[in-house]
Amino acid sequence: MAPGAIREFQISSSAMALSAVHRSCFPSTPLESVPSESSQIEPLLVKSDDNVSLFPIRYPDLYALYKKATASFWRVEEVDLQDDIAQFSNLTEGEQHFIKMVLAFFNFSDIIVIESVVQRIFEDVQIPEARLFLSFQVAIESVHSEMYSMFIDSLVTESDEKLRLFHGLEHFPFLRKKATWARRFIGDDVDFGKRTVGFIIVEGLFFSASFAAIFYLKKRGICKGLAFANKLISADEALHTEFGATLLRHVRNKPSPAWIRDTVRAAVEVEEEFVTGSLPLKLIGMNSDLMVQYVQFVADYLLDMMGCDKFYNVSNPFDFMAMQGMLDKANFFETKAVYRLPQPTVTDRVFTMDEDF
Repeated sequence: MAPGAIREFQISSSAMALSAVHRSCFPSTPLESVPSESSQIEPLLVKSDDNVSLFPIRYPDLYALYKKATASFWRVEEVDLQDDIAQFSNLTEGEQHFIKMVLAFFNFSDIIVIESVVQRIFEDVQIPEARLFLSFQVAIESVHSEMYSMFIDSLVTESDEKLRLFHGLEHFPFLRKKATWARRFIGDDVDFGKRTVGFIIVEGLFFSASFAAIFYLKKRGICKGLAFANKLISADEALHTEFGATLLRHVRNKPSPAWIRDTVRAAVEVEEEFVTGSLPLKLIGMNSDLMVQYVQFVADYLLDMMGCDKFYNVSNPFDFMAMQGMLDKANFFETKAVYRLPQPTVTDRVFTMDEDF
């Protein structure tokens, strides 16, 4: 099979495997889409014989991001869950509930990403450098989904509750609302520039509060395995966000700055509602007002990445998130390299954590 056909098969087969579950949760409900403003030809979407071969590289920045992604691939077997299993039963009921709610969100979030904007952008874009990255993104998003499912399976002992968390889209309205918002960008009447902005927002904003909450648990020394997995996954999502912003720079028919700003503001409203109404932060001693400020801070960062003026002009309220290096452009990818795991041998497949990372 030719390399291009292999890449097409990889993403198509992954999406097909997930689509039945997603369709059952969204039965033919009409959604408000984002209409296109431009009928001009978008060069990134034009099929050409030049796109059959990856070499010579024409988009070195996108290819470099693909190489970063492949170099930082990890597997669920490299994260030790044993200490988390022992510690989880000793947490307060509120702390346990909080972790379960976050895991329920994360368990389906990667499926939502694959099912919506990633699959559609892959279908649209024709340049091989971008298609390589997106096909590999499907693989790592699948690892994320597997990791969160393993946490639910390992930490939650009651079978009915476990099934409820596994089928979170059916039971938790906040999951459905985020998924519905993301699906606005996959319709045929949405131009590629706006779809790319949607990709950036979903990857960069819709995970921000949950990531910060898990990092807060790490600061308290709770569930180090979950905290370590969160470190790896959040760095992966940062890379995906950087890819989206880099791809947008190559888009000829970009949305207007005003449209980008309004779309980011609408997404912030969805995330703020999630923070104040669905994410039980008080159960772990976090302040929801500060979390809303953090979401706004991340939104300003994304606006800046997309070449727009900041809107909220707020500071980062969480010093522990500044230490993660997630929002430092000059150091955007270095954090993950520091925490890369050695490849496990046949006789030693489990990564254990003996020091405070």
